[in-house]
Amino acid sequence: MKKADIWDIVAYTAIVLAFIWFILKAIGIIKTSLWLELLPLPLGFALMAALYVKADKTYDLVEPAEYRKITLKQAMKEIEKYAAHKRESFWMEDIIKDLRIEPKTVLDAVQKLEKEKKIKPFGK
Repeated sequence: MKKADIWDIVAYTAIVLAFIWFILKAIGIIKTSLWLELLPLPLGFALMAALYVKADKTYDLVEPAEYRKITLKQAMKEIEKYAAHKRESFWMEDIIKDLRIEPKTVLDAVQKLEKEKKIKPFGK
């Protein structure tokens, strides 16, 4: 069974709250002079929630990460070039995201480059 995502729970809760609001207004339990002014609010929540649920089911909103499988030497060369062109400090996550190299290979390459003193230690 698929585990519920927190955003699915938020979307369905918004839909349920909108329907409860309409029912309470229709019955007359909620009495305000702002009936017409407050009407678009729950409608908007219900519509946004429904669109979110539909989009989530139709489209993959999160792009899966595809890492390149390269050798340790190639990774070290690319990371050296990356470090040379970066003017500000950066983290291993930046290397993984920008160069799309497998995290384990990046970790090994960075440790080796730090030992050889070709790049500065991260976070220091």
